[in-house]
Amino acid sequence: MSVNGKPGRPKIVIIGCGGHGRVVGDALLAGIEANQTKADLAGWIDGKFARNVEILGRPVLGGDDAAATLAKSGAVDAFVIGVGSLKGGATTRQKIAANYAAIGLPSIAIVHPGAVIARDVTIGEGTVVMAGAVINVGCNIGRHVILNTRCAIDHDARIADFVHIAPGVTLSGDVQIAEAPHIGTGAVIMQGIKIGAGAMVAAGSVVVADVPDGQVVMGVPARPA
Repeated sequence: MSVNGKPGRPKIVIIGCGGHGRVVGDALLAGIEANQTKADLAGWIDGKFARNVEILGRPVLGGDDAAATLAKSGAVDAFVIGVGSLKGGATTRQKIAANYAAIGLPSIAIVHPGAVIARDVTIGEGTVVMAGAVINVGCNIGRHVILNTRCAIDHDARIADFVHIAPGVTLSGDVQIAEAPHIGTGAVIMQGIKIGAGAMVAAGSVVVADVPDGQVVMGVPARPA
């Protein structure tokens, strides 16, 4: 694997080491141990933790203010976002991606070796695919998407950038999701449904009709909140 033309194993830094960030880190380490991911986890960026505190055996390298120095020195080669919270999650991830791209750090996708991905699926940079996720044929996954634990993405889904598909979500075939919605834990999206930009589907909902941009829906069947 090479990043920005540099040969060898890129050194990855994960932005955020809360609960979701540690899941991302574990997925990266699992891929390394399975010889599936040709990279190394250099450590974490998170200003809430003391520098050099170790998490999953890797050090906290500092807060956001340390990132440019780390990139310039070659201590890190690429980043992955480890922020997944519902409150402001997509907006926060969008800002992080822009800030780190501005200092010249690219992002790479992380796929847990326990995920099942069809051979023709495309996955954008910075996307994370967690253990037990299934992505079927014909799917196109954008940048900085979270495909969380045990989600099921059936054939020909189109998922735009910064979407968070929470644990246990099921997307039937031909679902289209615009940029930055949050699809809550255990939700079911029926075949052919379109989810608008910035929308939110509450946990456990069953979506049987298109959801406009910015709308929050919940229930079985899902209705506007």
